[in-house]
Amino acid sequence: AVDAAAAARRDNATLDWCRRAHRIAKVVPGKSWGSLGKVAGGVAFWNNNDCDAAVASASGSTCADAWDGALVRTFRRNAVDALHPLRDGRSRIVCRNAGWSKTCAFHDVVVDFAKMKDVVKRRPQKTRIFPTGKSLERVFGDGFLTVRGKAPKEPLDYIPALEPRASPGDSACDVSVDEPTLAYGHDARWNAGHTVSDLLQVALARWIYGGRLQNFLFVDGLKPHTANFRDAPHKFFDLYDATFRNVLRAQQFANASKVCFRELVAPLTPRPELFWDGWERDRACSFVAPSALLQRFNLESRHALGKRYGLEEAPPSRTTISVLIVDRKASANKDRHLADLETLAAALRAAADGTFAVRVEDLAAMSLEEQFRLLESTDVLVGAHGAGIAWGAWQLPLGAPTCCGVVELFPPGRYDQVRGHGNFARALGYAYARRPVRLRALGAEGVATVARDVVGVVDKIRARPACVRGEALGAGAPFLEEPPAVVGPAVEHYQDFYVGSFSEVLKKRRPRLPREAEKRAPREF
Repeated sequence: AVDAAAAARRDNATLDWCRRAHRIAKVVPGKSWGSLGKVAGGVAFWNNNDCDAAVASASGSTCADAWDGALVRTFRRNAVDALHPLRDGRSRIVCRNAGWSKTCAFHDVVVDFAKMKDVVKRRPQKTRIFPTGKSLERVFGDGFLTVRGKAPKEPLDYIPALEPRASPGDSACDVSVDEPTLAYGHDARWNAGHTVSDLLQVALARWIYGGRLQNFLFVDGLKPHTANFRDAPHKFFDLYDATFRNVLRAQQFANASKVCFRELVAPLTPRPELFWDGWERDRACSFVAPSALLQRFNLESRHALGKRYGLEEAPPSRTTISVLIVDRKASANKDRHLADLETLAAALRAAADGTFAVRVEDLAAMSLEEQFRLLESTDVLVGAHGAGIAWGAWQLPLGAPTCCGVVELFPPGRYDQVRGHGNFARALGYAYARRPVRLRALGAEGVATVARDVVGVVDKIRARPACVRGEALGAGAPFLEEPPAVVGPAVEHYQDFYVGSFSEVLKKRRPRLPREAEKRAPREF
């Protein structure tokens, strides 16, 4: 581990570079690189050093502002009526923001789905996702969304497809939707990690709007430069059916053409990342305390899916540690296929003298219900680096006395800089370990090493199970719905946390960070 003071000095230098790049190159996080692309290594340095968070900290943003209830409260507090003071029509557009991120609610507006077109696009090469070398691109014509009365004088500077236009006069609707509706376009639905990120954004929108959103509307392509599958559902999306009263698809309105929405809520753009930030860098906040938002997401989602699948309200209390080893049989990256699985499972049983219940499963071969039932009874997740780690982690039974831990394995020389799943696990409050190891040929030494890592994580859990923060349970938090029941040590262990900026976190809390190679900032900044 590096010395905390040295880490703080390095972090301050990085903060300074990020802020100057933001100011001089005119980088707008989540929207535009400005002139940073002309700087050799500039974009890579920005991404590798979590500059989005660094720029936020320039205005005094804390860890709480980044991933706790303070973020939700900021959105609720900063509301602006984009049509005020015209008052010459029934439509309203109320936008809320936190920093550079914005979400808008469109009241009494008309969406003309006839202006939504799917165009075949030839891709540079054939891929596993697009085996024919072709994909669909969704195009939204001018006037896709219209308001009754005059449009705003200034552009919303928001999602291009939802830039409002004045109604041409005939605003009769073929269909009317009276319930508040959240429209969302997914990122990469075939990837479980991207899906976790999307699910978190949907949950954040629900919290911002006080849980009153009853409908969910799939609109592929609403987020620019994303794939279009004509809003088709995916097995990952059972959570939407469990959470919302009605799940709608934009494609089903293609023949209806004009649809009137009493309230249409659009996603956060650019989105405040609860998942991707710090992907190639240890996120200092994750060493301070768990994220109330991520823990709340775990509790709410498991509560909803448990009701849908008829499971008990709370995870069972047990003394045996349940270990799940994830097998990536269908992985396109063969170097992440874990060999010697049964040997590893036997070694874990022997190391724990029978106190571990060890299973080896391929999650990709299961339905979401089968995955959920398995993960709901899992304490420690072990597997090769990949989206399955994040997908499994958010479903672990947070609140159980034997929960929770993640052991992530990496092939040597690849993904050395990746820290995202570790950040995610710590943000949920889990014990975490990472291990470079020859996955395709563990051998006796590799098996013994991984077994020691798992035992070490279990020892941490037994000494101190994952703590569920009070704010995640609803006490004094921005969450309006009743929280699900929680079993286990739901005790607030962290007092007076989240004080100061990101750089101050490193100084005050002195987290122990893994050793990393020093990164040089591009000379231009």
